[in-house]
Amino acid sequence: EKMNNNGVKNDNEKPQMALLSPFALEEVAKVMTFGAKKYSADNWRGGFAYSRLISAVLRHIMAYQRGEATDPETGLSHLAHASCGLMMLLEFERTGKGTNDLYYHQQPEPIESFDEQTGNETLELKNASNK
Repeated sequence: EKMNNNGVKNDNEKPQMALLSPFALEEVAKVMTFGAKKYSADNWRGGFAYSRLISAVLRHIMAYQRGEATDPETGLSHLAHASCGLMMLLEFERTGKGTNDLYYHQQPEPIESFDEQTGNETLELKNASNK
């Protein structure tokens, strides 16, 4: 039977979901399933401090960089664990959940200043907090 491909679908500006790796997504889903059993399904959607997620993501990446492929507690990929943390941060940015307690709450804007007496140029960060 011959397929008819004459239909019209106006989705050129939409994300191409078929480009996502089913292998990577399955590994991420395994980590999320472990978390749902350990805590509860969707517990993470309540939000928490961004710094805790950044720390967890970096711990998993550093473990992977040291040559440890899987997390000792779960037996699952460190990269999948890191991906979960990044996914959570993306959702928190979008939904406003969690607390952005990171050092810079907003992207600092570089400003240049020139000291006429010394002739030195300095680069400072505008909006940078000194916690």
